[in-house]
Amino acid sequence: MKVMAATLLYKCLFPFYILLMVAACSTGSDSSKGDKPTSHTGDEFYAYYSRMDSGEPWEAHQMVSEFADIVIHFSNKERFYFWRASSYLPRWHTDEGVNYVEQLFDTQGDGAGLRWDKLNRHSHVRIIRQSQREVVIHWRYAPKFDVHTDPMLPGWTGWVDEYYTVRPDRTVLRETYDHDNERKLTHHLTLNSNGSITQSSTEQSPYIPPVAEFYSANALPDGPDSGFGALYTKLGYVGAWDVGPDDEYQPRSSVWSDNWQVHAHPDVVVNFDGNDTKWVFWRGLGFVPSLVSENGAWFSNEFNESWGWPEMCESGGAEPMNDKQARYSHVRVIENTPARVVVQWRYHPTGICYNLIDTDDSPDGWGATSEFVFYFYPDGSVLSRNTLFSQQANTYGDAPNGFEYHEAMIINSAGRDPWDNIEINKTLALANMEGQVESYDGADGGINDRGNEPFELPLQANIARINLKDTDFDTYTIMEHGSTLEIIPYSEVDFEEEYPGHHFVRWDHWPVNQIRAFGRGAMDSRYPSHTSLFHMAFNPPFKQDDFSQTRLLLTGLSDMSTEQVVKLAKSWLQAPALTNVKGSSDFGYDESQRAYYFDATDSLTFRLNGSGSNPIFNPAFVLEGWQGEKNIAVKVNGQTTDDFKWGNFRNTAGRKTTIVYLPLHSQDIVDVEICQLGKC
Repeated sequence: MKVMAATLLYKCLFPFYILLMVAACSTGSDSSKGDKPTSHTGDEFYAYYSRMDSGEPWEAHQMVSEFADIVIHFSNKERFYFWRASSYLPRWHTDEGVNYVEQLFDTQGDGAGLRWDKLNRHSHVRIIRQSQREVVIHWRYAPKFDVHTDPMLPGWTGWVDEYYTVRPDRTVLRETYDHDNERKLTHHLTLNSNGSITQSSTEQSPYIPPVAEFYSANALPDGPDSGFGALYTKLGYVGAWDVGPDDEYQPRSSVWSDNWQVHAHPDVVVNFDGNDTKWVFWRGLGFVPSLVSENGAWFSNEFNESWGWPEMCESGGAEPMNDKQARYSHVRVIENTPARVVVQWRYHPTGICYNLIDTDDSPDGWGATSEFVFYFYPDGSVLSRNTLFSQQANTYGDAPNGFEYHEAMIINSAGRDPWDNIEINKTLALANMEGQVESYDGADGGINDRGNEPFELPLQANIARINLKDTDFDTYTIMEHGSTLEIIPYSEVDFEEEYPGHHFVRWDHWPVNQIRAFGRGAMDSRYPSHTSLFHMAFNPPFKQDDFSQTRLLLTGLSDMSTEQVVKLAKSWLQAPALTNVKGSSDFGYDESQRAYYFDATDSLTFRLNGSGSNPIFNPAFVLEGWQGEKNIAVKVNGQTTDDFKWGNFRNTAGRKTTIVYLPLHSQDIVDVEICQLGKC
């Protein structure tokens, strides 16, 4: 009855809500399309992600990546930027002076002054869109938050969303959505050449958050369809869910979507060309990234998880599943072109009381921090770069303080059992780089009740595929081997007692549900749930130092044969050598992007030395310093081809960069030429 009532209420009030949304939100989005972040590489006015150095001692201890801050560049090297030194309160910088915009709220956190959120746990910024006419930046933060071990603020309340529409004439529209007080503040600013900021007018009006752009009555919401690219959107949910116990964490409303203090762009959906699969980063999952098949099966390679920390209020794990209110987790679109999409997901592993871990004796009080960067290509392949920052980053395994970095899980919508999404026979296929394949059945606990010993065959396996039901698209996960990789079944010790008559394990404490628990086994499909199948473990990291380690995997949903997936794996891990390069003095292959890179301006030739062991499989080329935004031409073995995709963006140094994606499969030597149209 609750689901039906919520659905009817939504249908009846939808036109009214849309009118309110248009009146209250000038920085909203078309409810049928979402907001598609764009890249603009003009010579004078543009925005880009970067890591700015404040020159302060605390910079040496920052657990952040190259995308930490945002810079808007004007002519004469003037800059309007959002950086960690002020918890992202924007700053205007010219040769004549420097000023911050006005802070509108009293602040309280783990720091002081402008840097009240000194680790930016509850503050982040995103480029929503940009063009030669304007740049739109979203800043989300909590003006006040608790720093003790059982924090309550921010929670369902305590959030502010600000949008800055910045134009090349140095005028700024600042729109502030004060959720607690249900009001919108509008400021019109001018950035002056002497470094000062003039405020010409201020307005205040009532605020009602825009409705979700996409709802699904029972299935988890997978968002709008589009061609290849990323969309900022707002996904709603009106299916069954458990509000949890009557305590301080309980949501305010029985309508799931009404509990969130978010504006128009909290979630991200990535679509592909040529198939109906997609990736979804949704707050109902704490933004845990998930692949979604065309028939509604969700899959995730999970995240970094740990156990046994003294900061935790109860036993169990520290993971993003516990961040049910998305206090510490957020997602940003870094790059969005026809040739590639880059998305960053950042979170802190927490216990069920929202308490951070690994804070004792850590520099500046940093807790364990995870940052994933995903490189999406039009063929559906996705390179995941997972960086864990922690004093125990190089420890894997059991409690206390060990970190797990992979767990393959299927996420089930309400009304669907695990075996509605997973084939119970030939459930899992494992393969190695030689193309040897072994299948394992999941029927009657064939995977979840087989014990903790690694799968034995094939030897040196580093490729895993899950056989999804009623679809031609199956998952694939490829991980670096390093000769020590183990693929281990997810085993439930008391499977037959816990899940009589079941084929797989199932827990429904996550997603969507708000119960305060590290786990809750489920015997029916009343609520959304998840099912774990296996771990990939014990292989050496791609990169590490004393406080971090980075791991890579290549994943996707595809109708490719396993033989083709093996070729894809070889093209990534045994990439064809690059020779005969002309037009670039700095070039190579970056495994962590699955792309070749060049320093090139307007003309480039090179050879890819493809072979059976080193196949060419839809390569990508990153051209740093490429001049112009006009069309480019590509030749393959001397013949012009129109079968490629390309786009422009600014890299983290603000430098013009072009990305080219070439859908090409070959086991032979291939010569490639890239130039500006009409010049080759």
